[in-house]
Amino acid sequence: MKYGNPNIPDSGRYDVMALGGLVIRLDPGDIPFREARSFAVHVSGAEFNLVANASRYGMKTAVLTGMADYCVGDLIRERVRAVGVDILGPTFKHTPWDGNHATVYSGTPRGCATNRIDYNRASESALMIKPGTLNWDQIFEGGVRWVHCGGLYAALGEDAPALIVEFFQQAKKRGAVVSFDLNYRGKLWDPHGGQKRAVEANTEIVKCADVLFGNETDMTNALGLSSSVKAESPVDPKPFIEVQGKARERFPNLEIIVTSLRHEENNDRHMWGAVASVGGQIYEVPAEEIAVLDRIGGGDGLAGGYVTGILKGLSPEEALRAGWASGKLVASVHGDITGSTWQDVLDVAKGSAKKVQR
Repeated sequence: MKYGNPNIPDSGRYDVMALGGLVIRLDPGDIPFREARSFAVHVSGAEFNLVANASRYGMKTAVLTGMADYCVGDLIRERVRAVGVDILGPTFKHTPWDGNHATVYSGTPRGCATNRIDYNRASESALMIKPGTLNWDQIFEGGVRWVHCGGLYAALGEDAPALIVEFFQQAKKRGAVVSFDLNYRGKLWDPHGGQKRAVEANTEIVKCADVLFGNETDMTNALGLSSSVKAESPVDPKPFIEVQGKARERFPNLEIIVTSLRHEENNDRHMWGAVASVGGQIYEVPAEEIAVLDRIGGGDGLAGGYVTGILKGLSPEEALRAGWASGKLVASVHGDITGSTWQDVLDVAKGSAKKVQR
């Protein structure tokens, strides 16, 4: 890559491949968990969400993960394939104690109700993959244009950061663009050394990346970077831009840094914008109020739309607006991934989606 004009292979077996865990999210809607008797089941995973969105937008995609051979694994396989994403990686034997797919407990409360996420990630099959055990020639056979992973996967276990570095290094040897989403989750890092370990691990990972996604809070918690600029509003881009500059100074390998601008007025209404630093040039989509049906997955929607835009040859400004539109669309539906087409994204990006299509 060079200043936002990545030297991406023109073709390959896959346009985008992500390394990460596949999970189910139980969603009781706006009913508190303690009172819920039924749940919507969403197949999810921060890294998977990006490639699932990209697949919806016409990209050839795959998720590299560890699967488990039981009923939840079957449910996940069916849903992942339904959105056009291939599953690569080993399958592990499930027992009552090992080889599980994680469960995330996250409802969609309305108004000012507390929005809390809890996890059961014990004995997760995606963490049964160890560094040095994968056949990278086989995984990258036929070519991959772009690879992706995120800080959520990095937080899951002691071996995960090293596996991400190995994945990124193997991808770069083969000419792929590498992106990483900081996705800091304190609840997941606390059992593995807390924020100190998060900064150490993410620093080594980001050294291997070309493209970085993450908001200002992620930059602070995951990389130890913070802004000294006083914000005039919760979505004032100036502090974000300063932190992007600090990230570029520490990691000169980064060509592109993309930051979401988000402020939650309540569960139903958010301010939503985006800023990108591309070779030092700043591009911005000013924040505006959006309606939110399900707040989970908006950042992954932005990343998936942005990557797709770059792969489709959009300019840096057009790609950022497409990413912003994609995140907005993901927030407007139940579940963690988009139900929209690429044309829907382009319509929202240019503001022509407000009218009924007759």
